[in-house]
Amino acid sequence: MGEGEGCPGEVSPVNSAAVRGPNGIWNEETLPVMEWEVVESRVVIPVDLQRSFKFESPAVLRISDKKLRRMNIDRPQDQHVLRELSHYLEAWRFHGEEVHRPGNQRILIQDESGRWYAVSIGPDRNGSHNVITLIGGSDRDYFQNRLNGMRDVVEREK
Repeated sequence: MGEGEGCPGEVSPVNSAAVRGPNGIWNEETLPVMEWEVVESRVVIPVDLQRSFKFESPAVLRISDKKLRRMNIDRPQDQHVLRELSHYLEAWRFHGEEVHRPGNQRILIQDESGRWYAVSIGPDRNGSHNVITLIGGSDRDYFQNRLNGMRDVVEREK
């Protein structure tokens, strides 16, 4: 998927706490590789987004293999964003806590066409934060509905 490619020791340009390990995996020396994740799809969180969260967030998040496969099957039109999620998060617009899932954060981003996407991240049973889902929408109300489902919203400064 492109995220696992790179030179060991490479520091992410968007977050200096994200470093490629000996196998080219983001933060593999500090964030253990788990059997359920897709290591090539680890997501680097831009430092400005990471700092604006109201919880301690790692610089790199995992995505489970099961959830990644499900997103690819259910939403083939969103694969370009899913493949390059670290890149798209660089231009995040809003984030906040999900009203109906306390503890989960929702981040709103757009692709080049202006299509809105909601990225959900949240803790697993061990308290480690991971990417839970990515859903895009093109109807007029998609953005407003997702924004209305958030509290303590932070808008990125332009």
